[in-house]
Amino acid sequence: MKIVFTAINKSEDSLIDSRFGRANVLVVYDEDTKTKEFISNDESEGMSQGAGLQTAQKVLKINPDMIIIANAIGYKTLDVIKQTDIKVYIGAIDMTIDEAYKAFKNNKLKLQN
Repeated sequence: MKIVFTAINKSEDSLIDSRFGRANVLVVYDEDTKTKEFISNDESEGMSQGAGLQTAQKVLKINPDMIIIANAIGYKTLDVIKQTDIKVYIGAIDMTIDEAYKAFKNNKLKLQN
């Protein structure tokens, strides 16, 4: 299973970024290989609007099974993601990537509908 997390920076102990569209980094974790890939999302920072949709397009190219974030994704962006089988889990507030993964495994995150 492939999971995308939003992160503040490209370190193993990074906190989850509370934003989706303007998240600094997307972290792709592959459960099968136990590897993490850090993808910069810098280009969305300067956008006046549409950052969520641009980040969603980037995530769709990765083709993960799920996204784990702190706060809910905006409705326009969520509508795009809902056209796929990607699930969005929210509630990883003030957690590191590893803590958010463990929270998901322990059913402590909420599925965003």
